[in-house]
Amino acid sequence: MFALNTLAACPAISQNAISITLFKIRSVSKHSIDIMHDARITKSDAIFLTETQLLPHHPDNDIKSTLTPFQLHRQDHPTNKFSSLAVCTKPSIRFTNTLYLPTINAWIFEILQTKSNKSLTFLLLYRKNGSHRQQYIENLSNILESNNVHIILGDFNIDYLADSILDRVISPLEYIQIVDKPMFVSGSLIDQIFVKHSLSTYITKEIISIYYSDHDSVQIVFLLEELESLLNDIP
Repeated sequence: MFALNTLAACPAISQNAISITLFKIRSVSKHSIDIMHDARITKSDAIFLTETQLLPHHPDNDIKSTLTPFQLHRQDHPTNKFSSLAVCTKPSIRFTNTLYLPTINAWIFEILQTKSNKSLTFLLLYRKNGSHRQQYIENLSNILESNNVHIILGDFNIDYLADSILDRVISPLEYIQIVDKPMFVSGSLIDQIFVKHSLSTYITKEIISIYYSDHDSVQIVFLLEELESLLNDIP
């Protein structure tokens, strides 16, 4: 296992980087104000949220106003609010090339830093607890084999510390899981981030405890100058 740096001594994030934070929000309507009062979270260029508890007919004017200057991008599940996803981006970030994958309730998109014109492709997912694990992972594997994705992240509802099924399927595709500590109050690790192995030495991470969720958040910084020669070479 490679060693990741820590952001603890780096309160400011370099302009030559893309920073993202992932966590389970358990209602973006209730907790958008908490996000905006948390300087550790708002220093990110983009915030990735699972379990937004929004459905397509739910209004979001108040949420968008609260999250300013972040822009809210929604991927609502048609029937299950707990499976809905969202991304919040700063004006310096372009959110583009989106594709929703209903078979695994996942969202592929590109995050582009306008200043550097450098981008990364993400797959954000939420797997409903109790859904068929093997079929879900097989579907995910098939999608990864046919799409150019740099980072897979979200709530898998599979404890990485107790079950190696994800590693057995995803690692052969040259991804490595970078979260190594429990992020849920139960002591489990169900919020996970897989990155292409060739990118793993050019990132830093920090686990951030937040009072408004029973899941910790994880903040990842991608060092763009170091990644410049790699991004075009990743299959």
